[in-house]
Amino acid sequence: YEEAIKVIKALSEKRIGYTREDLLSKTGIRDGGGFTKLLKSLEESDFIKKFRFYGESARKSRFRLTDNFCLFYLNFLYKKNTDDPDFWLHNQHSPSINSWRGFSFENISFDHVRQIKSALGIAGVHTETYSWKGKESQIDMVIDRDDRLINLCECKYSSVEYTIDKEYDAKLRNRQIAFIEEGKAKKSTILTFITPFGLKRNEYSRRIPHVIEFKNVSFHYPNTQRDVIKNVSFRIEPGETVVLVGLNGAGKTTLVKLLTRLYDPTEGEILLDGHNIKEMSKILKA
Repeated sequence: YEEAIKVIKALSEKRIGYTREDLLSKTGIRDGGGFTKLLKSLEESDFIKKFRFYGESARKSRFRLTDNFCLFYLNFLYKKNTDDPDFWLHNQHSPSINSWRGFSFENISFDHVRQIKSALGIAGVHTETYSWKGKESQIDMVIDRDDRLINLCECKYSSVEYTIDKEYDAKLRNRQIAFIEEGKAKKSTILTFITPFGLKRNEYSRRIPHVIEFKNVSFHYPNTQRDVIKNVSFRIEPGETVVLVGLNGAGKTTLVKLLTRLYDPTEGEILLDGHNIKEMSKILKA
């Protein structure tokens, strides 16, 4: 019990975690099979998680404290002396609490990789999930996919739609470049944003890959009654390459015209990230 407390307290001090060797040095616990069993039991009890940085070998795996109660208690309650009954009300927007929200959201994201993969449309693709730390930058979550793509995920907590401005857009691009160069990535990379309420549409959010969806779309040209396409539904995920194949007059060109809004569907709707493309001009101006 005492050794488990030592490990948990040590890991609470460093968010990126410690290697096994670092923990032995930090806690003063003797190395051996007992320490291995201790780490395993803490993992199985969901107090800690084992992870790797992208590009590092399994021998350099780290352990990170992920139990949210322990993290909160040790960072905000342990050894904090205050007689203010409204302490949390007065400090809910302090830098430390805001930092905590971001860190907690990152932990929650790692706990829901399966759901994130499903939302990205890659539930059936084998992946490995990492973090990455470069010389001057880091990436919260790296989803390395067997289909020759890598999602570079930025996990960002916000209580409203998150706005990417010019400065933050530059940071994202620099991180992507650093990952490709320093991480020696041989796959194509996709910037992916994970946030509770989505992105506010502007000129910079457009650079984040989008999902295109046709929902029960039918269309006939003006002054005609014959549907060129009827009740068509499909979804294009970020990173996917789609080829339109069909006989002459099957509606391939019509699909492109509808997507670029040369015409609007007579039935159904076309969505970009869940928004009807008819409304995108209003959304971008908002």
